[in-house]
Amino acid sequence: MDNTTHVTVNSLVDELSDYARLDTSSKLYEGIISDFIDGVGLPDICERHTLNKNIQLAERTIRGKLKEIFKDNTLVDADVINNIMVTYFRLLFFQMLVEGEKELVKFRKNNRIVRLTGRSSFIEGAERYLGNLPYGLLVHLIPQNYLFSYYVQGSNATKFVNMMTRVENRGIRYKDFGKELGFWGETLDDYIDKQLEKMNIKVSNGYLIDSKTKQRLTFLEEKKLEAVGEVG
Repeated sequence: MDNTTHVTVNSLVDELSDYARLDTSSKLYEGIISDFIDGVGLPDICERHTLNKNIQLAERTIRGKLKEIFKDNTLVDADVINNIMVTYFRLLFFQMLVEGEKELVKFRKNNRIVRLTGRSSFIEGAERYLGNLPYGLLVHLIPQNYLFSYYVQGSNATKFVNMMTRVENRGIRYKDFGKELGFWGETLDDYIDKQLEKMNIKVSNGYLIDSKTKQRLTFLEEKKLEAVGEVG
């Protein structure tokens, strides 16, 4: 019996919409969930709602605000808030998960060695997706404070400004400037791993696994889900 959970954009939006009903009196909560559904990055959410000017603390700030909103609600505990964040991150990185999983399908076809997890294959697909994003979309997934954190201190300031002007104005893809920023290769790999942890996802035996429920996950675009239903 197939024990795989099919995850789609619509199913994640539905989950967040259900969470929105936990508190219908807080305009801030309503705004945060709406931004989650729209795929807005955490630093931008903080800026929209004037929560914290320090973008490095964006995630901590959002989690703190959710706890504050529900402090008197006995039905909402830390697990519920964590589930809200897990759902948000899965939606935010949905297409990256889809592209990474495509490589896992190839991995399973070509490998019969159980001890291989398939992590490298997933990372390959995820990196390819991120690498093709223009700067304007990328910063929703990788905030500026991360992107610029590895840029060599003391580097030519004029060169950096010229590069960023070129990147922002011409829609140059991440793969064409990531190495120059220093946020590429192993650094990007580690970042992707950390995002998977936030989504409660791990790669094992060529599959995406929910680290909490231990169920297999597959992230499907709606057309593919329809095809799966027809086959079933």
